[in-house]
Amino acid sequence: MRLRRHSALNRAYKDSGLFQAVAIEGHECEQAAGAELQASVENRREVLVTLAAEVARNYTELRSYQQRLAIAKRNLASQQRSAHLSRQRFEGGFVNGLDLANADALVATTEAQMPLLESSAKQTIFVLSVLLDREPLAGPTGSADGPR
Repeated sequence: MRLRRHSALNRAYKDSGLFQAVAIEGHECEQAAGAELQASVENRREVLVTLAAEVARNYTELRSYQQRLAIAKRNLASQQRSAHLSRQRFEGGFVNGLDLANADALVATTEAQMPLLESSAKQTIFVLSVLLDREPLAGPTGSADGPR
């Protein structure tokens, strides 16, 4: 008796077209869910590509700051030697005060650039740390051998 009632309900349900409408809706829901999943996968890929590009850009920027700082340090040493020689030549009467002032100004200009380069390198290390979800590394930023 129970089986007959169930069969009769099934037949009435199918005959009314309701079954077909529900089946179509179910198929459309599956398609929509599949499209949503694909969109999520593509969004994730886009985020990963963007993240990789930002890491590469910031790493290149960091290496640039490190190289510029290393060059500035070498230049400063050379400029200090040159200023020392200019001072000796000035004291010996071989050059005027303008030459000495120019040598000292060049040393001061190079010295003034170094803190900015160090600060920029530290800031870039911090940005990289955030991008890579790591603790910022402490230590020197001027190494031409890379971040520590």
